[in-house]
Amino acid sequence: MDTKKLKNLMAKRGFTVRGLAKAAGVPPNVIQLKLSNPQRRTTLKSVGKIAAALGVEPVDLLED
Repeated sequence: MDTKKLKNLMAKRGFTVRGLAKAAGVPPNVIQLKLSNPQRRTTLKSVGKIAAALGVEPVDLLED
């Protein structure tokens, strides 16, 4: 998951880490750890939930 894309979409949609986590149904640490450590792996299931909460397709969160 591309951290820059995630941060950009969170800002555009007005999400905090906790707000996005709640909307996506994932623990806040999943998002916080990804933001603080871009090399950290995220499960496809979590990427799908986060993408849905942001109103995008999972592929939109992947690195180019």
